[in-house]
Amino acid sequence: MAEPNAETEQFVEAIAWGRAPRYPSRNVNYPVVCADGFTVSVQASSWHYANDSHPSGRAAYWRTCTDDEQVVYPFTTFEVGYPTDTLPDSWEEYGGGGVWAWVPREKVAELLALHGGAVAWNSPSDGPGSEADRG
Repeated sequence: MAEPNAETEQFVEAIAWGRAPRYPSRNVNYPVVCADGFTVSVQASSWHYANDSHPSGRAAYWRTCTDDEQVVYPFTTFEVGYPTDTLPDSWEEYGGGGVWAWVPREKVAELLALHGGAVAWNSPSDGPGSEADRG
């Protein structure tokens, strides 16, 4: 398995701490783009299939958040979705069908490393195929 480089670790760290760039109108991070062009959505919040500080460990889809509940960072598992290539068979335990739940941080870093490492956020203004990307 490929080892994550420092830049990939910075991307994973940004996601874990809730600092990844997000779409302005939603609580959703921009997809991560890897060196080989692989793109994947990696999310970590109480609204996703990721661990958080709540005792149930369940995503907000199935519970009601209250004002006294605080998310504790960093997240150690993430929701992964919509990859542009097939994921390894070892990912079956986390789900499938487009979204993988509660994937350990290390597994996400390994996936990104497998594709040459994370190199960009696929934001509408500067993602692959955008005006900025075409130079």
